[in-house]
Amino acid sequence: MKITAKILALYIFLGSLLPGTDYGQFLHIEDLLQHVQLHKLEATQLGETFSWQHFVYDHFINPDHHEHSQHTDHSELPFHTIPRVYCRNLIALHKN
Repeated sequence: MKITAKILALYIFLGSLLPGTDYGQFLHIEDLLQHVQLHKLEATQLGETFSWQHFVYDHFINPDHHEHSQHTDHSELPFHTIPRVYCRNLIALHKN
């Protein structure tokens, strides 16, 4: 019985970290990692440094103004339903 309670508590806790989304988004983590690799490659080719902060901003806070040198599909990236305000707060915490 205790193990069931712990599993349910973890399930609810993880769900609270992802407001407005569902657990099916975790199925797209591989797509996210592949897209990160694309950004790292593009940054290297341009002589720039990859930044997680810019990646999150470009894809989750302000995705309408983001383009690639080659066509990629952003619809497969996870967590697009998380409110933009939540992402802005995460970036503000990272800066401090």
